[in-house]
Amino acid sequence: MDSRLIYIVSIILVFGVAACSGPVGPFAGGALSGEPHSGPVSDWSFAADVETVQLETNPDSPHSVNTWIGVINGQAYIPTSLILGAENPQEREWVQNISANDTARLRIEGTVYNVRLQRVQADTEKEQARQMLMIKYAEEATDHSNAAWIYRVISR
Repeated sequence: MDSRLIYIVSIILVFGVAACSGPVGPFAGGALSGEPHSGPVSDWSFAADVETVQLETNPDSPHSVNTWIGVINGQAYIPTSLILGAENPQEREWVQNISANDTARLRIEGTVYNVRLQRVQADTEKEQARQMLMIKYAEEATDHSNAAWIYRVISR
C-alpha cells in the first residue's frame, strides 16, 4: 500500500472515530448518544444477555468505553477487566473518573441510563459477581481476573 493511501485511510479513520458517539472497539470515546431512559431501574435482568455496553464517566469531559456487564438477581455489575488492560485497575481512566465522581451513564442497546457505580468491597458479593462474569464470558481465572475490580450499577 502506498504512503498516500495509508495517509488517506488514517485521516478517514480519525474523522470516523471522532464522529461517533462513544467508544469504537477498544478506543475510548466521548459523550454517549441514544434514547434517554427516564426513571429509576430496579431490575437490570433485561441486560443479562447483552454482551457489550458502553460506559460514560466524567460528566464535565465525557470519557466512554466499551465494557462487559453481568446480572445477578436483577443487580447489574461491571468489571474493570477480567482479561486485558492495566494490571492495576486504578490505572484505567474510567476508574480514576469514578473514584473522583461516581456518576456515570450506561448505554445498553441504544438506551442511555443515568447510574452511579459503587465498587463492591464485600468478598462474597465480589466473588459471586466475578464468577458470574467469568462464566458469561467463558473466561478462565487468572491473576489478572482475580485483581479486577467489580462495580455495582445503581440507577439514579
